[in-house]
Amino acid sequence: TRAFIASTSGLLIADAKASDNTNGAIQLLTNKFVSPVMWGDVEVAIAGASSADVSGNSHPWTAVGGVTYVANVDGPGGSYINLDASKEQYLYIPDHADFGAKAQFSAGGWFYRDVDSGSTEVLFAHYGELVDSRDFMVYISGSDAISVNIKADGLVSSSGPAIAVGAWHYAAATYDGANQRLYLDGALVDTDAQTGTTSNSTEPLALGVSFSSGSTSGENF
Repeated sequence: TRAFIASTSGLLIADAKASDNTNGAIQLLTNKFVSPVMWGDVEVAIAGASSADVSGNSHPWTAVGGVTYVANVDGPGGSYINLDASKEQYLYIPDHADFGAKAQFSAGGWFYRDVDSGSTEVLFAHYGELVDSRDFMVYISGSDAISVNIKADGLVSSSGPAIAVGAWHYAAATYDGANQRLYLDGALVDTDAQTGTTSNSTEPLALGVSFSSGSTSGENF
């Protein structure tokens, strides 16, 4: 079993068993694959082999639309979650007090884009259409740019380079109470001023889509 854990040192990979089947192993990824500083506590995580929450905080994900878990031979980790936007596949967790009203936070994950839909493709989000229901959303814009929206004292958007199809990337968004930052493959691609506590959205936390008033937005990855 493999888990990805955000820490103040960077991104940790934790394995339940080492390759020699003796003890567990933890290794620190280089900053090539993670933002140099991760803010906040680890509230929820998913490793790719199942919909289990591997953070230890008991926030199990629900998979919708026939999501599959695939052994990964050419990218990070031992497996990945395969989403088919045409089948409206996604994962979600009902809203919880752990997810919103943050003075600082980080959100990040690996992704592989194999289709360009020509419109917004949501990677992960705690975000709705109503202003008060917006917390954060990491997504690929209609112009293919990796982007994040964060709502605290204001709604601020940060964006980076265009994402072509056919390659693995690691995207991370951070907020430290003064600035929000967007990283791609460990490199800082945008910084924007932001202050205050993030919105306490009541929408589900989701992978592969966002929600609006309890229904999916249609902006599937």
